[in-house]
Amino acid sequence: LTLTGASTWTGGTHTGAGISQFNGPLAISGTTTKTISGSRVVNAASTDWSGNAGANNTISIASTSVFNNTGTFTDANTFNSTITGGTFNNGGTFNKQSGTTTTVSSVFNNTGTVDIQTGTLSLSGSNFSQTAGVTQLTGGALVSTTNLNFLGGRLAGSGTITAPVIVSGTAALTPGLSP
Repeated sequence: LTLTGASTWTGGTHTGAGISQFNGPLAISGTTTKTISGSRVVNAASTDWSGNAGANNTISIASTSVFNNTGTFTDANTFNSTITGGTFNNGGTFNKQSGTTTTVSSVFNNTGTVDIQTGTLSLSGSNFSQTAGVTQLTGGALVSTTNLNFLGGRLAGSGTITAPVIVSGTAALTPGLSP
């Protein structure tokens, strides 16, 4: 299923063995859990995750399911939110833009840009791995109780990191957004 126009996801389940690809803007909002079960969701455009009216704002990814972000995924929630289960692959841009905490317990693979502008991105239990791209703190905080594995690309910026960080391979640590 390929959607080329503007779409809104306020709840329910993407299910089955197929792929749902959003080539137009996707708005994710509402207090009902959004579930991906047995399928793959691809964001190839822009996703705005905001507008939730309560503290239960969850994207639940089943263990065999995947959310691939190849566009821009902006987390601007005004309440704490959660991405749980399965795998979240970021090959585009993931922006954390709200002063809240977003907890990701999914496997999180980054080859694009993770930009933590404000608030807290908690990757505890996520099995975070970056093989290319950049994870940058431009005012926010990054926390985890599990290892953050940087095998390529850069970890950059000026913010707070409270986590065990492993920088190896071709990865670079560049404080203050230096090149």
